[in-house]
Amino acid sequence: MLKLQQIASDKKWKILNTQHFIVPKDPSALDVRKELKVIKKSEARIIVLNCQADAARIVLKTAEQYFDMVGDGYMWIVTDGVVGNQDMLTERQQSIPKWNGMIGTLPSYQNGEMYTEFADRCSAKGVQ
Repeated sequence: MLKLQQIASDKKWKILNTQHFIVPKDPSALDVRKELKVIKKSEARIIVLNCQADAARIVLKTAEQYFDMVGDGYMWIVTDGVVGNQDMLTERQQSIPKWNGMIGTLPSYQNGEMYTEFADRCSAKGVQ
């Protein structure tokens, strides 16, 4: 997320606010109403959600049920913890009908600065 904030700063994008939440051992106990209320009040329309799929399901469900923040007027960008575990986003094989406006990211493998640094460190330690 720090990299995204740096890119946003470089490109002069306006970040309206940043919210964080701690996922409890039992994700079903997660309550993000306070954080979503702050986001709703900020009038942000593009939301980056960086968490695992079990927490994302609760966040998105809460955003829809309590704040009408899923669907028209909102764009959710979910990270690979969600995209890579899409089956965890649904309960009892039921999908959330208003998932228009959601896009996901996947990490890039075998290219980029971070990969090169990692590969160089492994090679230096004799790891193939």
